[in-house]
Amino acid sequence: ARLKLPETCTSFLLQSWNEQLMIEQPYAQTNDLLERVLEVRQSVQTLERQQAGLSTCVDAFWAQQPPPTPASTETLVVNTV
Repeated sequence: ARLKLPETCTSFLLQSWNEQLMIEQPYAQTNDLLERVLEVRQSVQTLERQQAGLSTCVDAFWAQQPPPTPASTETLVVNTV
């Protein structure tokens, strides 16, 4: 706790890389890439737990966002051919 290490078995840096890669790739592909680059094997379950932990922050994020502004009164004309 004094060192502020993560409670999980992965470092903050590895968690960050997991997050960035999981945005665009399935868990298994993320795991394969990191295993080739870092020689670190993670289970898909570890990646799923990490993603589930991140999803708990979604409501708090949206609660901090300003309310949407009213729709503009300007008219938008779209022409197609």
